[in-house]
Amino acid sequence: MLDKLLEEVGEVRAEFDCGADPARLENEIGDVLFVAVNLAHHASVDFSRALRHANAKFERRFRKMEELAAADGGSFGKLDLAGQEALWQRVKAQEPTA
Repeated sequence: MLDKLLEEVGEVRAEFDCGADPARLENEIGDVLFVAVNLAHHASVDFSRALRHANAKFERRFRKMEELAAADGGSFGKLDLAGQEALWQRVKAQEPTA
C-alpha cells in the first residue's frame, strides 16, 4: 500500500515537472488522496479524524509562526519562502513529539 502511495506521489511530481495542465494535476492528486484514504482504512485509522487533526496542527503552527515573526520585529507576510521555512522548523522544534 505504501509503495502505491509513493508511486502516485511520483506521478504528481512528474506532472509538476512537465508543467501539466490543472486538470491532469487534479487527476493525479485525486489518485494520491484515494490511496491515502485506502491506506488509512487498512491501518484502522479514521481518515476524517486524521485530516482534522492535521489541519488543526497546521493552524496552530501557522499562528505560532506569525507570532514569532512579529516578536522578531517583522511581518510573516513579508518573509520569503526560506524565512517561512525557518520559522516552520522553529515551531516544529518547540513542539513535543508524539
